[in-house]
Amino acid sequence: MKNGEKATVVIKDMPFSTNTTYNYGEYLASCVHTDWCVQMELAKKTDKVKSVMIDPQTSVKSSEKTFTFTYNPEHKELLLVQ
Repeated sequence: MKNGEKATVVIKDMPFSTNTTYNYGEYLASCVHTDWCVQMELAKKTDKVKSVMIDPQTSVKSSEKTFTFTYNPEHKELLLVQ
């Protein structure tokens, strides 16, 4: 990405519970209700993320640079959708 360019991150199919001792699904669900939570964590790592959408109910504008991840329950991981 070019300098100053930012992207939207979309996470799809994230379950409320991943049945692990550390319930990452519940943590992400709580972040949906406080949008700044995920944003601030990502801001520590990169300045390239404009916004994060978890299981969006609306489509993302086609003019926005977007990276979409989907949850793989078999391996309990997020996979980049190509």
